[in-house]
Formats: sequence, structure tokens, C-alpha cells
Amino acid sequence: MNIWRSVTGIAFLNHLWAIAVEQQLYVIWPFVVLCAPRHRLIGVTLLLMLLAPCYRAAAWHMGALYTVINTIPLASLDTFGAGALVAFFACEPDRHEFLRRALLRYGPWATMAGAVTLGWYRLAYGINPSAQAVFLNSMTAPLLAWLVAGATRGFGGLGRVVLEARPVRYLGQISYGIYVLHVLMADLLRHAHETWGTYYPSNLPFRLALLFALSIAAASASWYGFEKPIGELKRRFPYSRRG
Repeated sequence: MNIWRSVTGIAFLNHLWAIAVEQQLYVIWPFVVLCAPRHRLIGVTLLLMLLAPCYRAAAWHMGALYTVINTIPLASLDTFGAGALVAFFACEPDRHEFLRRALLRYGPWATMAGAVTLGWYRLAYGINPSAQAVFLNSMTAPLLAWLVAGATRGFGGLGRVVLEARPVRYLGQISYGIYVLHVLMADLLRHAHETWGTYYPSNLPFRLALLFALSIAAASASWYGFEKPIGELKRRFPYSRRG
């Protein structure tokens, strides 16, 4: 979907580009882990993360479309690499202690500093969306890595209360289906109105609330009828960690 969208410029179901690039990187990344020397894996990951903004800057300088700049695998190596670093630190918490602490302590501040700088530059000089795409992924990667690492470890205080609330946990459980199906709900509502004359709310907040409810209902049906039964097949393939 991401390559097709970049080549044709067609935006139908364009939100699926993110799942496409995710799957493409899942094909590539095991070979990176297998082929790189173990003691060099962090350095290789950081180097690959650096390639992403360099690629986006080069593509923007050459006048590429926004989709070409932002949606192919090279463009996502910084955010994907940030997730890989979180996994490395979780598997081997005693190694690379300085980097792990820096990520957990300064991740949100690094993103905030980047956002302030980008906002100031945009107000002062103006910046188009394609140019903004050069910096946006790298800017948000530290915050997202901090969030995932913190949630894995467990937040305290208000964050813990919010994340462990049953409605929030349920939304997290069906979030994949919500992401895949929410655009289709908007198309379905519009198509039903045009074809059968069904009600189409003109009030934007009410329409958003209705689409949110439809997306949750569709994602719930997907979870119980499709995703959960497939996920339960994992019990037929027991996994045991080797020493």
C-alpha cells in the first residue's frame, strides 16, 4: 500500500501505508539482528536510525512527493529503530545503562525541544508539510520510545490509574481493528446516505461521536470473530526461551 500510494498518488485507504511499512521492516530487521555482531547491535541500530532523516532530507531536496518522503521503509527507520532500542534495553537492562537512562529520563524533553524549535522555525520562516516530514519522525521517536518503555515497565500515579482503567485497556485490546476499520466507517456512513438515503449527521461533533461508536463496534466484531480466534492458535506452538 505504501509503495502503490507513492507511485500512483492515489489516497484510497492511505492509512494502511503504516501497516505496510511495518510488515516490510519486520521482514528486514531479523537479518539485521542475525548478521550484526551482538556487541555492535546498538551502534548499527543508531546508524540505521540516522539514515532515515538523511533520506527524507534528500528526497525533499529532490522535490519528491510527500508520500515518497514519508512512507517507504527507509523513511521509518528512526521510529522503528527507537522501538528496537526499547527492546534491547528490556532484554539486557544491565548493558548500555547510560543510553537506557537517557532515553527514559530525557525522551519527552527531547521531543518537546524539537517541537518548540520546529514551531518557532515555522512561524518565523514558514515550512511546508513535505519539509516538516523531514524532522517530524525523528522528533517524535524519543517520546514514543519513552512512552512504550514506561508502559512496559509500569507507570505510577495518575498514569497508572488511566492506563489500567477497564475502558482504556479494552480500547487498547481492539486498537488494531479501530485503526484498520475507522476510515471504512466514514465511507460506509456516506455510502449509506447516498444510496439508501439514511441519516447523515451534519453536526461535526455528533458525526465524529457516531463514527467513533461505529469504529468500536466494528473493531469489537473483528476482535471476537477474527483476531482473537487466530491469536489463540499460539497455544498450539509453545515457546520456550533458551539459555
